[in-house]
Amino acid sequence: MIKKTILAQAIACAAITASSIATATASTTVYNTFYENASYTPTNAGNTDGWTYASGGEDPNLGWTSSLSPFGTTASVVNWAAEITTAGDSLTISSQDAHDRYGIWADIDTAKGGWFDGSNGWGHNTDVGLFKSDVAANVTINLTALQPIGSSETWTNFGVSVFTGMAAAENGWHHHGTWNATSFEADDPLNSGEALSYLKHEANVDSLNNISFYAEQGQVYSILLGGNSGGSVYTPHAGYSMSIVTSPVPLPAAVWLFGSAIAGLGFSSRRKLSA
Repeated sequence: MIKKTILAQAIACAAITASSIATATASTTVYNTFYENASYTPTNAGNTDGWTYASGGEDPNLGWTSSLSPFGTTASVVNWAAEITTAGDSLTISSQDAHDRYGIWADIDTAKGGWFDGSNGWGHNTDVGLFKSDVAANVTINLTALQPIGSSETWTNFGVSVFTGMAAAENGWHHHGTWNATSFEADDPLNSGEALSYLKHEANVDSLNNISFYAEQGQVYSILLGGNSGGSVYTPHAGYSMSIVTSPVPLPAAVWLFGSAIAGLGFSSRRKLSA
């Protein structure tokens, strides 16, 4: 009986290790409602992105489509947040997604030179997003530009930088001035004053070229993005749609060998008991 109990526990442990455990809640996105549009438009040109009502000293949980600010941040400059609960889920960040989920047209846009204008990265139109996965997952991000209605100028290329951690304090982000000079590899982007660590960046992200990274379970990441086609930090603006796709992290071969070994022990024990 003792042998059977031990074997049952070992097999159960191997089964849990070899599979992902889904949580009760669904993967979702939330949006900053400041500067929301009255109707669908790919851009809210002329308005600085990402100022929540918290920047005026009000309740930090106001200004979001969720009842609480995402991941507990009270930082004034965050445009959106996304949370994955099951590896393999995918999400979209866009004004259309905000409307479909919450009935508001969130201000999801950036400028042609928001991430890099040929000289510097600028905070004024660099969008800040927060991402968290409740399970370890590989993350792939693509971006598609949504051009302003009636505009003849087009640009599609984005720059994206990923940092481990987030700014939690109200004044943890600063939109006025340059960020990370021209390297985009320095810690503490936008002078957040908090413990953010540079993870990686890609200067050529669009609908075909992506940026990908490994997300640790429960870790919050900051994603800074903007146009990387030169031009002005302010104009022209374009809306964007961000695709976030996740996939489970492959288990090491040793895990499968361990599971096979445990199963073999169980089979052997059953033969002995039957004998």
